[in-house]
Amino acid sequence: MKGTVFYNGANGSLGRYVSGAATQLALTATPLVSRLEDSAGLKRELGSKLSDVYPGGTATLLQMAAMVSVPGCEKDPEDARKTNVTDTHSTVETFIQCAHTAKLIPRVIYVSTGHLYAPKAGRLLETDALKPRSVYATTKLEGERALTKLCAGTKTPLAIARVFGLIAPLQPSHYVLQSILRRAREKDLKNVPGLSNLRDYLDSRDVCLTLLRIASLPSAEAGGATSADRLDDADSSSVSASGGPAPAILNICSGEGVEIAFLLESALKEIHPREADALIDQITEGASRPDDIPEIIGDPSRVERILGRNLRATEVLQTIRDAIAASNMH
Repeated sequence: MKGTVFYNGANGSLGRYVSGAATQLALTATPLVSRLEDSAGLKRELGSKLSDVYPGGTATLLQMAAMVSVPGCEKDPEDARKTNVTDTHSTVETFIQCAHTAKLIPRVIYVSTGHLYAPKAGRLLETDALKPRSVYATTKLEGERALTKLCAGTKTPLAIARVFGLIAPLQPSHYVLQSILRRAREKDLKNVPGLSNLRDYLDSRDVCLTLLRIASLPSAEAGGATSADRLDDADSSSVSASGGPAPAILNICSGEGVEIAFLLESALKEIHPREADALIDQITEGASRPDDIPEIIGDPSRVERILGRNLRATEVLQTIRDAIAASNMH
């Protein structure tokens, strides 16, 4: 085959939906099972899997594996930095080296987060100021900068996908939708943290479709380009000086704010339809996490312009219904 997408983090909240998205788009997406810290294992795995790609073709790495639990990162910041910066850099470097050895053209799409922006009312643009408020977001920004230098130095096209809120039928319990569904089932409706916060949610299945569509773009569109796409910090000058392509930074989001309260009220209506109104009247709001801000909404205009489509294919209410159905089966 001429080219393919390789991805790690296949068992994660996002990665588990890549295979289905690839099937839907009739693309080839190959999971990598080597752990981030296992460079030797990754070399062996890539030695086998890259041989299936036609020489001179493109090999794109969708770098998804990460330590994503915000409480977990706060509890162990050293481990978070090792995983999200050091091991991630090593993985991408190994991929680029192996692709070159196999006479392939490497490209990288790094899944980052919308939580590294400074607070702002209204839609956040890729060029807006950055001010991560958690260990998780800080390590993702460090990861962006490390990969920017690496890819510039190796002249590897890099796209940075800043994913905002994720909801999906199946997610770990620390994700907001799963926490909300637990509260709805148990009728635990008092002191719900951040109930009035506005978040920008996309279904993980829609995000995976978007990431694979980006991976399918010609290199000039997917990886590097105008000065508007450069990191707005000191790293930009070193990228330019190296002669390598600047990264394309893309917000992966809906552009629409959804209150946490909407998730809870919708879940109550689906799980307890006969008593939903009475239960909704019992809901009270509790304190948010210290790193929380009232509003995080992205502007998806850049990626929508490139792809020529709206990123949302699945409405929030449908995701809630799918999550309830999935939980009932487990």
